[in-house]
Amino acid sequence: MVYWRLIFLALISKEHQKNHTVNLSCRIDKHVYDTLLEAAHEKGISLNSLVNSMAKNFINWEIHSSDFRLVPISKESLEKIFDKLDDQTIQQIAKNIGGTVTRELVFLTFGEMNFNNLIQAILLNASRFGTVKHETVDSKHIINIHHGICMNFSKFLFNTHTTLANDLSIKLHITNIDKNMICMEIKEH
Repeated sequence: MVYWRLIFLALISKEHQKNHTVNLSCRIDKHVYDTLLEAAHEKGISLNSLVNSMAKNFINWEIHSSDFRLVPISKESLEKIFDKLDDQTIQQIAKNIGGTVTRELVFLTFGEMNFNNLIQAILLNASRFGTVKHETVDSKHIINIHHGICMNFSKFLFNTHTTLANDLSIKLHITNIDKNMICMEIKEH
C-alpha cells in the first residue's frame, strides 16, 4: 500500500475560545489523498479546509451518531415517508422526540446545557438535513434550514423546535415555513 505524507493545520476549538492551530503530520492511503484533493478542488477550497471540516464533523457529530441510533437515509426516502403522514402524526412524533436528539447532543458534545451550547447543537443537528444559515442580531439567533425534502418535513422540524423551545423556556418565532425550508428566530427568555 502506498502512503503519502499529508501535512495540514488542524483546527482545534474548545468552548468557542479563539481558534488555535497545530501542525499535524499523518500518513494516509494515496487513493484517499487523491480523492480528498479532488473533492477540495471541486468545492473550491483548500485541502486543509476540507480536512478541517471533516474532522470537525467527526468530533461534533459522527462520533456520537451511534449513541443516537442514526441510520443514513436519502432525502427522497424521507420525502416519501413524510408525505404519507398526517398533521396529527407529525405533531405526535415531534412531541415524542421533542428535541431529545438536540438535548443529548448538547450534553455529549459540550458537557453542559446552556443557551450558547443549545444554539450550537441546533446548528449541528440541522446541518444533517442540508444548508444552514445562521446569524446573530443583537441577542437574537436567526437560523434558516434549507432541507429540500417536503412540506411535512418542515412541519416536523417546526413541531420539534417548538417542543424544544417550550421545554427549555426559550423564545422561538418561526418566520418562514415552506416545502424546502424553515426559518426561525431564537432568543433566551
